[in-house]
Amino acid sequence: MNAQRYIKENESIIKHLNVVERVISDLRPIRNNEEATRAYYDSILTADKKYERYLSDYRDWTSNGKTWNEPIFSSNQKEIDQDIALEVRCELRNVVEHDRSYGYLFYLLGIEYNQTHSGFPYECVYYTELINFSIDFCFDDIKENLVSIHSDREKLALLIDRKKECLQIDFSQCNKAWLDDLNTARDIFVNSCQAEIESITELIKLRLPTDTGKSIPKKVIEMYNLWENAPNKSGFVNIFAGIEMEEYLTMVKKADFSEISQRNHMNRIRDTIYLLSEDSVMGKDWGEKTAKSIGKELTGKATNYIERDYIKNAFAPKS
Repeated sequence: MNAQRYIKENESIIKHLNVVERVISDLRPIRNNEEATRAYYDSILTADKKYERYLSDYRDWTSNGKTWNEPIFSSNQKEIDQDIALEVRCELRNVVEHDRSYGYLFYLLGIEYNQTHSGFPYECVYYTELINFSIDFCFDDIKENLVSIHSDREKLALLIDRKKECLQIDFSQCNKAWLDDLNTARDIFVNSCQAEIESITELIKLRLPTDTGKSIPKKVIEMYNLWENAPNKSGFVNIFAGIEMEEYLTMVKKADFSEISQRNHMNRIRDTIYLLSEDSVMGKDWGEKTAKSIGKELTGKATNYIERDYIKNAFAPKS
């Protein structure tokens, strides 16, 4: 869970909430930097430890006849008060435990706990690639960005682009011991993007009924996503390239695919219309009208194009 979301959902039980929020905010822009995170930890979060070291040095000084310069305790204005520093670190450990982007901080907090407590230790070992991936592909960050975007088309474009970028990340050179964690993080991000894409397209669908009054079924949106997210294989194309979701749904609504009929992908377009003309989707009447818009007849005759098996198998109703 994203650290900010954890704080928001648990703010009533977090001790020293304002301080914890400040620390998370301070560390956010440097959480990908191990040295900077450690420097912040040492200078801001450990005043109690520093005071304990001072007391130890002072006792040594007095017990050895004060034969060297007297130890001096120094503090800085930004550091957390020594009286609450330990409690703040405990709260921070809970806040970032499941946010991999704060892996360097969690390592420092977990190591401290493991060294001072018996029993079940925290698994706080970090992997730089996983930290960086979690920063680059944080769905909660995208959700925050979507709030400021008013156009559904722009929201979908952002989600689709980020999903594609995530799927294109190559983990082949990564430490094999971390592949499961990396793949899990990717699955969570991709699935979250897809769920949001479907949610937005459902809203679009409600605003775009067909001319006959029939609402646009979810399978219509699924067809667009299949072409949009076709595997990156040699020869694969997207017949809706450059066509935004809203434009596509308008084409479906009007039963008019003439806009894409000049793309030299007639077999793909014709077969797509046929699949969408299933009774459970848009129906035969819609199919015949749409096929006519591209100068063809509605037919399920097998056509030859490289994506055919991928599209038909993915689009087929689940049994």
